[in-house]
Amino acid sequence: MRRLSLLVLFIGNSFTYYNEMPTLLERVSASLGTPIVAHFSGHGGATMRNHWDEGKAVQAVRSNHYDFVVIQTQSSEIIRTPAETTKYARLLAAEIRKSGAKPVVFMTWATRAYPIASQAEYTARYRALARDIGAIIAPVGVAWQRLESQGIELFDGSGSHPNLAGSYLEACVFYATLTGKSPIGATHTFDLHFDIPEAYRESLQHDKVDARTAAAIQRAAWEAVSGENHR
Repeated sequence: MRRLSLLVLFIGNSFTYYNEMPTLLERVSASLGTPIVAHFSGHGGATMRNHWDEGKAVQAVRSNHYDFVVIQTQSSEIIRTPAETTKYARLLAAEIRKSGAKPVVFMTWATRAYPIASQAEYTARYRALARDIGAIIAPVGVAWQRLESQGIELFDGSGSHPNLAGSYLEACVFYATLTGKSPIGATHTFDLHFDIPEAYRESLQHDKVDARTAAAIQRAAWEAVSGENHR
């Protein structure tokens, strides 16, 4: 029997799980009529090597019939140790394909707190990684930079992690990447839903994404994904 929803596994760290982003993706997708069920494996600060060596990520990949598996590196790893990142990403991608799923690389953003490289450098490294391992790319960093240039705040107080708007941007980019459909018109209000034990929730509890900001985020997400697909 054909499933009515896409099943997605996220392998990552706090850049993925802050504000329960996988749940935000489920809410966004449900509001647009293309439901996604999202699962998460990982922990704070995890690198690509951690994901591989600890074994939990591979176990999670094998535990279900996922359509897509998204892999996310530690924030500076793609700049500081690109060869090691590629080595372990390639191993994970092979396991993902073996399971019947498609691997997706999560392009993250240049942080304000640790400005070790420009977004252009991050973007180039992530594109090379996706190309090297034969993966789809989710260009969150491209959309992030576009919105920052419009004065939309996406960081929380750490200058590294996303606030609720930043996590909402992630959800919109992943929706567009995984479905090929525009996130324009998606819901931007969320009930509290605590599912990932380690998730940081201050933004989810206290922040809101207003309609104007949500519309800008949706447009930026769709433009980034559409642009990536036509490179």
